[in-house]
Amino acid sequence: PPVLHRGNIVRLDRKMYFCYVGFGGPMPKGAVEIGVEDFQDIRGERFKVIKISHGKYRLKRETSSGEIENVLFISVANWEPVDFLGPNLICSAPGGHFSDRRVSQRTANGYISLMGNTYTVANGDDVQTREVTEEESKVLLKTVFGL
Repeated sequence: PPVLHRGNIVRLDRKMYFCYVGFGGPMPKGAVEIGVEDFQDIRGERFKVIKISHGKYRLKRETSSGEIENVLFISVANWEPVDFLGPNLICSAPGGHFSDRRVSQRTANGYISLMGNTYTVANGDDVQTREVTEEESKVLLKTVFGL
């Protein structure tokens, strides 16, 4: 599939860490060390990166109910900015996956998001979603997201 997101692999003290802030939702709130067999506690949530093959990994998350879910696939490769142009145009084109308003921000205990006119506040396992008007969405963008 085309490359849709760009994270970072950071090498520090002979260890590798997966770091990514742009995905939103179920992503870790900090760096996840690659190569650790057990789940790691990342600011109150549990994640691990498992190796699939050379240079390919899968980020997994343990939910509060103990279920294990796949979050995303990680490919350690040298991607150039041009590699993201086509998928970016496809996703942001009218009718594309990201053509409507999409804002997501991590909070201390979860996240807040505004996807189109759907406003979501997730605090741990408590997720509240409601539809907002265009005028309300403008207020939320300014007062809640600081945009």
